[in-house]
Amino acid sequence: MRSFSYILGLLAILLVIWFVYSSGSQTTVPTNETSDMTGDGSIEMADLAAVGDFTGSGTAYRGFNETGFNHSVDAQLDAPEEGKFYEGWLVYQDLELEFFSTGKLELGEDDNYHLTYQQDEDASDYPKVVITLETEADGLDGNPEAHVLEGSF
Repeated sequence: MRSFSYILGLLAILLVIWFVYSSGSQTTVPTNETSDMTGDGSIEMADLAAVGDFTGSGTAYRGFNETGFNHSVDAQLDAPEEGKFYEGWLVYQDLELEFFSTGKLELGEDDNYHLTYQQDEDASDYPKVVITLETEADGLDGNPEAHVLEGSF
């Protein structure tokens, strides 16, 4: 059953990537070479598990190739309460905690939440993925709120 959810997740990612690539967006994964996100023919995946009293699960993907660093998330989450939204983050912790937002998760037609993110620089040294529940009034303010899902590559 778990492999079936991976296959569904990968198919959803491929569909999102195809849609983004065909629309010409520059802020999401712009590659039609989805089987080669890392340049060596592999896509790294991480399972995302619920934190605390939250429920849900998800899968994160990442890779780096000639198009840049590509990252996406597929998450099965309850609808956030009014005035809230889900946001993705990549986290690195050594002597200091470093993190950056990968954007707002959007509800797909499959009733799952999705995020795609692309940047030129490789961010593979940020191994932790966090999904937070944020306050809409604050927007994408760079300050993570309640951790909902977490996982690591």
